[in-house]
Amino acid sequence: MDIDEQFVHTTENEVEYYELLDDREQETKYQQVNPIKFRCGDIVEAQLSFICIQMKNAKYRILTVLRAITILDTSSLREAAIIRNRTKNQTVRQVSLKRKVGYATDEVVEARDRLSRMKLKD
Repeated sequence: MDIDEQFVHTTENEVEYYELLDDREQETKYQQVNPIKFRCGDIVEAQLSFICIQMKNAKYRILTVLRAITILDTSSLREAAIIRNRTKNQTVRQVSLKRKVGYATDEVVEARDRLSRMKLKD
């Protein structure tokens, strides 16, 4: 149990992260993994506990506590990423220029006329 200035961290506050290793030849195994491995779109299994706490005035409150998350399948996410990368490589984007490149002779002549009419003081 770790004691902080404000909070107490016990085993009841810990979440464990696993990945299902389903080998057809061997038995099913669960390997502990880093939480960074979980991505949006993964198929997961969550283990929860429900705790009933007595409050004031003989009232009760039910809390849900997350105990563990297991990655069951990431194939749909990988397939979507492969398809997305294929379509990115096939489409070539046409970049439109927002500004004109170079100068038109009309603009240069007009700018010189305006500068010649300006009076600069030393």
